[in-house]
This record gives sequence, structure tokens and C-alpha cells, in this order.
Amino acid sequence: MASFEREKVLVQLLLDRLGLRGAPISDPNAGVPETGIDVLVHAADDRAIGIQVTEADPHPEAGKARAEEKRAAGTDTSKTYQGWAQNDP
Repeated sequence: MASFEREKVLVQLLLDRLGLRGAPISDPNAGVPETGIDVLVHAADDRAIGIQVTEADPHPEAGKARAEEKRAAGTDTSKTYQGWAQNDP
């Protein structure tokens, strides 16, 4: 499982690409049980946007990241799911 610092960097890169540089970011899991949200972005309009970060299989053994994600997600299908791929500038 990735550390908050790694996930924070990845979210900052995403926000930079979306033109949202400088948005405050916090750890929603600091001192509390796991929430399922990896990074919390605080938007200028006072919204809090929860982001779950999944890297596209960074493990040497193929399929390990997706298997971990499915296991963590459980059977709850009512939640929103979004994918984002690194584009090639």
C-alpha cells in the first residue's frame, strides 16, 4: 500500500495538469481508521474532494495492484469509481 506522501505527490501532479495548482491537500486517515479515501483536496469553494489513488500495477508480479484494490473495495457497488491515466504530453 502506498504512503500518503507518495499519493499526495501523484494528486498534486493531477491537480497541476487540471490547472488547480496550489489547492490544499490533507490526509483524511491521519489518526482515524481507514476511510477509503487516500487524499483530501480542499477546493477554493469550500468543497472537500476525496481521491483514492491507484497506480497502474507498479508491482513486478502482474495484476497485484488491481487484486489489492478489489479486495479493499469489498462488495459495495454503490460508490463512485473513476480512472485516470497518465497522458503523454
